[in-house]
Order: sequence, then structure tokens, then C-alpha cells
Amino acid sequence: YKHLEERKDYKPVQQENRRYPRKMITAPALIRNLGSENTSPQVGIVVDISLDGLQFSIPDNYQYDIQEDKENSRISIVFALPDYNRPITMQCVPKRMYPAGSETRIGASLVDTDFASYQALQNYLVH
Repeated sequence: YKHLEERKDYKPVQQENRRYPRKMITAPALIRNLGSENTSPQVGIVVDISLDGLQFSIPDNYQYDIQEDKENSRISIVFALPDYNRPITMQCVPKRMYPAGSETRIGASLVDTDFASYQALQNYLVH
């Protein structure tokens, strides 16, 4: 009632732009850049996940650039979901990167995964 009397302009709450909500997770991961000549995987941590994307963290000392050519920018991520005894393998396209202390966070969209991995992901996100 008070804000009506003062007639202040309030900014509306921004809506979530993601199609699916993210779930926080801490899962060790092996990350491999599929378009690179360097085939050795990098160790990282998946920090959140949804049905169409994920965010992972890599150490600052690992140099990674998002390339203009999306096909060459694909990465493969292998990680384990809690209470699931098989590794999950997903291919992603990085969308955004930002520094976060001594690590780099990368947000990526899922582009390819096998049926069993995607089904495990769906089951995990529903519960």
C-alpha cells in the first residue's frame, strides 16, 4: 500500500530465460575438446545441469577458447551422477565463459548424447 502512495517505479522481476531449470551438482568430470589436436582430457567439475545444458568449472591454467566454428568448438564431458553407477557421456557446445576466482566457468548446451545417458539425466532431474 505504501508503494502505491509513493508512486515509485519498480523494476519487474526478470524472468528465467532458460527453457529448463538447472539443478546444482558437484560431479568430477573429464572434459575433452573434440575439435582440438590435443586429445588428452582435462579434469573439471560439473556444477549445474539441466535437460538442455550444463555448467562446468575448469582450472585457470587450462587454456580454452570458444571458437566461432561451433562444430570445432564441441566438447565431450564424462561424469557421474549421484546414485547412478554408470558414467554419463555428453557432447556439448560451449556458449559462455567467465572467470570465477582460480577457475573458469563454462556454460554449454547439450547437442548429442546416447539414450541411456539422457534417460539417466532425466531421472536424476525429476527426483
